[in-house]
Amino acid sequence: MQRPAFPQPVKMTDDIWQIDLMEQGLRYRTGAYVILDEKPTLIETGSANSHEALMAGLSAIGLSAHDLAYVVVTHVHLDHAGGAGQLIAKAPKHNSWCTLAARATWPTRANFGLARRRSMETKPRHSSAA
Repeated sequence: MQRPAFPQPVKMTDDIWQIDLMEQGLRYRTGAYVILDEKPTLIETGSANSHEALMAGLSAIGLSAHDLAYVVVTHVHLDHAGGAGQLIAKAPKHNSWCTLAARATWPTRANFGLARRRSMETKPRHSSAA
């Protein structure tokens, strides 16, 4: 099977590259950014489905997962951090990970939804019979 052709990374400045992750097969839907420095940094991993596009983009600018010193995800939505596991598997001992959004927005919303469902289940139901 032939590998899909991915867009070439875009050089934003002398040391910053944008990789189009082709999320959902769409151009410009989600991007990852690479800061080339003594310690290269990747910002966003994209979703698990974007992993090939990410690896192709890194390769096009001369990097592999092992070359990354830091990986930053801005928040825990799947289109930003869903591919983290695949990237960790490529270079499990070579990356430092951090999130910019330390507060856990997604789990908070998930817990709120669960609490709401539970409260609906325990409330007495009103009968329409009079």
